[in-house]
Amino acid sequence: MIRMIYSILLCFLFFFLKEEKKIENDCNLLNLENLVDIKFNKNGIVYIKNQKNIAIKVLNIEIARNKIEKMNGLKYRSHLMENEGMLFIINDKKDYQKINMDNMRIPLDIIYLNMNGEVVNILPDVSPMRKIRNIVDFPSKIKYILEVNAGMCNKWGIKKGLTNISYVIENNS
Repeated sequence: MIRMIYSILLCFLFFFLKEEKKIENDCNLLNLENLVDIKFNKNGIVYIKNQKNIAIKVLNIEIARNKIEKMNGLKYRSHLMENEGMLFIINDKKDYQKINMDNMRIPLDIIYLNMNGEVVNILPDVSPMRKIRNIVDFPSKIKYILEVNAGMCNKWGIKKGLTNISYVIENNS
């Protein structure tokens, strides 16, 4: 009888210690996530042009071309300089519908561009850590998405249908 009680106590003790260790590990993962801070890696330059084709702003950009770069985007960034942004090269509708603000720390303006670099839509001041509503119908096929700090579209005068954006990839990219 005593052995049975002793065995039950050992099982309970093992179970509670195991749960405590699991909780500790989960907390460590959360803390690790807060320590991750990915630095900006310039791959090229974006020229933002008005309707007269005059450059109104030049930005350093990081380019997201492959699946992993697109999936990570600007996640885990603590800041983005005013003259920096990320350009996503979009292959199909699924690409831009997967973009979200999960694990984002900074608010953004999200600019949708067609294959000619014309701004076809702007999502201004998108808050971090939230889902982006799916945009289904664009007037033309989306080829690029440019993400910049929130408020920059307004500050720089970027307008749907009036602003064009072109980019140059640097040799070391």
